Amino acid sequence: MTTTDKTEPLAPRIEGRTEKEVIASWREILFEIWLARGSAADIRAGIEVVKKYLARVPGPMIGFSIVHPPAMGPLDSDGRAAIAEQARVVNPRSKAGALVILSGGFSGAIVRSIATGLSLISPPKHPNKVFDTMERACAWIAPHVTPVDGRAVTPEEIMAAYRQLPTPPDSR
Repeated sequence: MTTTDKTEPLAPRIEGRTEKEVIASWREILFEIWLARGSAADIRAGIEVVKKYLARVPGPMIGFSIVHPPAMGPLDSDGRAAIAEQARVVNPRSKAGALVILSGGFSGAIVRSIATGLSLISPPKHPNKVFDTMERACAWIAPHVTPVDGRAVTPEEIMAAYRQLPTPPDSR
């Protein structure tokens, strides 16, 4: 996974990028954008990027995972173990988390239901929710973001940051 550094304060910073995944930070939000289906090795490569981010940036963070339709698919046992490993790394520093499954229809609804059920069975200590649209997720995340100069961050600002990141054209 390659890394780059953007210094513009309001632009998201690409923490790591492959053809399957983009990890980027904006304010205290850590975006994890799955563009294509990944393996356990891909998940673990992303974990290493997240560890570097957590070492560089002090304090709590907000996890914002977005799964695009080409990334949908079942995980094998090694993939599930990698997801559990990721949770062990991220959860202690998380103050909120959102998962957006952008796949529509019946299959998207099933995946969102399973993800919601898993978070109910083994809930993290921070607020966490599963969504079907970026707009709903941004509206839910916004109150969790620390105000800047006494001004709350808006859902539109979060969406604008997301739109600056590499994503499939139909997801903007």
